[in-house]
Amino acid sequence: MTRRVVLVSLGAAAPGDALLAGVERLRADGDTVHLISRTPPGPALAAALDGQLRIGRAGGGPIVAGKLTLDLHRLPGALALLVRPGARRLVRDADTLVAVDAAALPAVWFAARLTNRRATAVNGLPAATPS
Repeated sequence: MTRRVVLVSLGAAAPGDALLAGVERLRADGDTVHLISRTPPGPALAAALDGQLRIGRAGGGPIVAGKLTLDLHRLPGALALLVRPGARRLVRDADTLVAVDAAALPAVWFAARLTNRRATAVNGLPAATPS
């Protein structure tokens, strides 16, 4: 069964070659794999994807005020995933939504609850690859 898999990365680090084997396995199974991220992926990963969409902005770090740490990119990234037309279309059509980093977890959960309730939302690429 061909699936549409959407990887979401909202962390400060670029999605790298650690995802490459999983993406290649999904593609070998006939799945289409798109990446939505704040930062561009490494060249090898970019070549293995069916498509990629950049949302938000790269750079910057969390704001620390005493014991409180705020990552200003998480909420805008989640909102962009839900309202930006290209991202919303990918999320709406996905069979599987994958949070590839901790910053993407809330965005993927919101997307699965608000935009595409039939999609399976998972934490990490290994959870999306068939056994």
